[in-house]
Amino acid sequence: MLKGIVYTDKERCKECSACLQVCGTKSIRMQDGKAEVIQESCLNCGLCIGVCSKQAKQYKSSIDSVRKLLAGQNCAAVLAPSYVIVAKKKYNCTPEQFCAALKKLGFKQVYESSFGADVVTKVYLDYVEQLVKTKGKEQTHVIASPCPSLMNFVEKHTPELIDEFAPVLSPMAAQAVLVKHWNKEKINIIGASPCVAKKSELLDEKLGLFEEVVTFEELIELIDQAGIKPGSLGEGEFDGIQAMYGAGFPISGGLTKTLEQFSGQLELNPIGNDILILEGEDRSLEFLRHMAEDKKKDKNLRDYPTLIDILYCEGCIVGKAMGVKGSLLEHKKIVSDYTQRRFAKVQREGLFKKYKGYRFLTKNTVEAPEFKRWIDIVEQLIKQNKFTRTWDNKYYHKNMPSEAELKAILQQDGKYSKEDELNCRACGYRTCRERAVAVFNGENKPGGCIVHQRDIAESLHNDAKRINILVRENTEALIATTNEIVKGNQSNAEMSSRLLENIEKHAEEIKDLQQLVLQVIRTFGYFSEMAENISDIADQTKMLSLNAQIEAARAGEHGRGFAVVAGEVMKLSNDTHDKLKSVNQYKSEVSGSQQELDELIQKLINESRQVQELATASAAVSQQIAAASEELFAATENLKSIIK
Repeated sequence: MLKGIVYTDKERCKECSACLQVCGTKSIRMQDGKAEVIQESCLNCGLCIGVCSKQAKQYKSSIDSVRKLLAGQNCAAVLAPSYVIVAKKKYNCTPEQFCAALKKLGFKQVYESSFGADVVTKVYLDYVEQLVKTKGKEQTHVIASPCPSLMNFVEKHTPELIDEFAPVLSPMAAQAVLVKHWNKEKINIIGASPCVAKKSELLDEKLGLFEEVVTFEELIELIDQAGIKPGSLGEGEFDGIQAMYGAGFPISGGLTKTLEQFSGQLELNPIGNDILILEGEDRSLEFLRHMAEDKKKDKNLRDYPTLIDILYCEGCIVGKAMGVKGSLLEHKKIVSDYTQRRFAKVQREGLFKKYKGYRFLTKNTVEAPEFKRWIDIVEQLIKQNKFTRTWDNKYYHKNMPSEAELKAILQQDGKYSKEDELNCRACGYRTCRERAVAVFNGENKPGGCIVHQRDIAESLHNDAKRINILVRENTEALIATTNEIVKGNQSNAEMSSRLLENIEKHAEEIKDLQQLVLQVIRTFGYFSEMAENISDIADQTKMLSLNAQIEAARAGEHGRGFAVVAGEVMKLSNDTHDKLKSVNQYKSEVSGSQQELDELIQKLINESRQVQELATASAAVSQQIAAASEELFAATENLKSIIK
């Protein structure tokens, strides 16, 4: 089996685990924030592709490769029988028109694989008959399936069942064997099916049958991009031999129904325990798991049917890459109607061709004796075991943790007792212990249990609620305190502004005082000058008085009165000098006080200037504090609205 068909586009992946939820083998490794495909475990079924909303899960495209093959080489198409669903639902055309579209696309030959289904059904019968002869019917248990997903499952997960899994080619692989032997020239075979996993089977180098394989999705894209309208074309002719019941092979139980067209000594009763028809992703894998476990206990598998007709999907009519949407019943009806129309045409036109127990529907492409030659080739190939194959043990081994290691991992998921192991499957695994084993093997991360994470989230939520209540309560107090601070800072800012105004006013008043003092000092200077003038006048008066006394003495008796006046004038002059001495003393004192007063006023002016500068800075800071307080108040109000 070719691996690596399904892969993860890491750019798109969001590690949502949707792929893990649906994966029947849990072939997903959660690593570095991405859900990567474990190729050694993957069934390539494509189930994960359909559930990925981000289209991170994809399968390898074969479109470009097929275009190159069709461009210049001899190519044949081998179609899975469910192609009729695409013809009807996508193009509303007949199967023959669809065949014409493929030949217009570049295929030289177009084959239905329904004849391959007939062939492998005979091979299955021959194989079962041989086992019954050698082992007995009760000891014969054959798993018959054309499904590559189940082939992958047995090889990778239940290799105990390799001996029970019939070593028979799928119908498409068998058809490819026929095409290669029917064609004398080399031909490149390209398969087309609704199944992603068919790529891994048919491109297996061990088979060496197909050059390329496309899904119906890809085939639709090739047709549409080529501008081909199948519904507008005439009907084309399929190549090779078209089968009868093989056309219904993709329907659930199709293999069992096809058994009816072959004669043989083996009698299998579908009502009893001879045949089991089983399909569906979960049911098929669960059945094979139980069968593998039972084989370990009882190698005889005595309670299991002789033939197990099993499919992974609900029949191949709802393959994961069908390319068209529709219900199971709708698709079944399309295939059934087509098969019944073929039966009617066979009966109407007498197209039955019998050869050694076969009943075939033939077309003009195969006429006797060519038909006999082709059937002879089929018989020869069957005898040469060209329709059989072998299976390989590709068991995907997982290391099993000890009980202590298992418990340690479980505890990280909050599982401390058996009662804590809910096995709810919310994480994507079937059991808590299966998840723990995945963690042990590096396929997932510890602590990822959804229930455990929910409990943690609830605990954190409750803590957050309690914190929110505390924050709300403290926020109210903070708002009140902040409001008081805002008011206080606003008041402080206003007082600082008024203080600055008063200081500025006082500074101006000090300057006015300085001017007044200077004016007083100037006035006192004028007064000093006047005193000096008076002193000069007094000196002159004194001289005049002395002269008058001298003249009075000379005059004798006649100058006595004048002498008295001169004496009084002398006395007045002396008194004036005495008073002027006091004035001079005051002048010295005033001069000293003037210097001190001048220094004091200058000092007062300087200190007033410093106080003014401090007051200006204080007022600015107060304004900033007030603004910051208002912002703090607004922030607390905003916080209050948030936590409500």
